[in-house]
Amino acid sequence: INNFRQGVRRKIMSKEMELALKAGLSVGITLLIGKIFKIDSLFYASIAAAICSQVEYKKSFDAGLGRILGTIVGALIGCTFFYLLPKNEFFMGVGVFLIFYLTNKYVKFSQAAIGSVVFLGILLGIQPQKTPVGYFVHRVLDTSIGVVVALVISNVPFRKTIEK
Repeated sequence: INNFRQGVRRKIMSKEMELALKAGLSVGITLLIGKIFKIDSLFYASIAAAICSQVEYKKSFDAGLGRILGTIVGALIGCTFFYLLPKNEFFMGVGVFLIFYLTNKYVKFSQAAIGSVVFLGILLGIQPQKTPVGYFVHRVLDTSIGVVVALVISNVPFRKTIEK
């Protein structure tokens, strides 16, 4: 209290508390939106919201853009391989190699691991009731909803500095 009275700046909320609050709100709001609009996969939307939740907006933006670009690269390569190549371990390994190489070399906000998950989801038929292109579209849309919610929430300042 003496430091406060002497004009020392104090934070009302810790950075860890702000991050936890933003992540919880982002996931909760994403799940609510998903329920209202009957989003195809709340799992992927809420994962995107959690992963993209950051205290600073720029970090959330970078994580969100990387998440979406990684999903798109993985889905494009996955659909290409699905329709043009045999589905075997060799080509799956080649596809993951390509995703890691291309995203790390050409995509500024690389998310090669996410792209690989989408690629493998398409080739392994993680959702057999969907076509590869349908899976691609739904993954990008679901991921984008989570990212957008996380960006909106990350732009809200929860910590304030008090000076006396």
